[in-house]
Amino acid sequence: MGGDWESWSALLGTAAPSPRFFPYFTTADAVRATAGACRRLPMLAAEHRIVTVARGKHVVVPRGAGARWLPDPVEAAWLIAAARFAPHRPHISGLSAAALHGAAARPHDEVHVTVPFQARALELPALAMTVRFHQRDPEEVAKLQRERFGLTGGEQIAVTQMRGEICMPLVTTPAQTVLDLLHSPTRAGDRYDALDAADRLVRRVPLRELDRLAAGQRRLDASDRILGKRWPRRRP
Repeated sequence: MGGDWESWSALLGTAAPSPRFFPYFTTADAVRATAGACRRLPMLAAEHRIVTVARGKHVVVPRGAGARWLPDPVEAAWLIAAARFAPHRPHISGLSAAALHGAAARPHDEVHVTVPFQARALELPALAMTVRFHQRDPEEVAKLQRERFGLTGGEQIAVTQMRGEICMPLVTTPAQTVLDLLHSPTRAGDRYDALDAADRLVRRVPLRELDRLAAGQRRLDASDRILGKRWPRRRP
């Protein structure tokens, strides 16, 4: 992952290869690279060459960034999840995805990330943000389709990459985001915010695409709501 920030070797004075999701790295990554990491990391943080977003989790500050620069919370959350769950493909979901698609306010206290295994929420004190992990394994989805419904070749979770400042996070597509918000409005945070975001986003998505995804993922309840058959009650 290239970018305009100091190299791993320049930061730590080591010839060891950089971590896979650099400019994000953990204290454990640094310790494996050099014996003096535990002394060097606090110095790098004090010089604002890295930001420690949570205990043991760091992001390199881009060259030319101001003294108050902080990583985007959504990008930081995705990098943490991607490094933790690799080679699986975590993705930004729910209201956080809706925000990236311009259908909801930017996250102010929570970021929602879908991951293949159950995981506790993670606090990012430096960003005043909590990362909420939601379990949904695409392989398990496909297995459920085969065993319970006798389906093969069902639709996978639809994701896309979006360009950010320090990474290109995977994000549910607009159509997938609509389905997720309508299928489980409370899972992404506030129910009414989820429905409002789905209402704004659904206008940009072809109904045929929504119908195909809903059928393939057995989310026909969400499809019904899109068609106005069982739209949940809105906030007065």
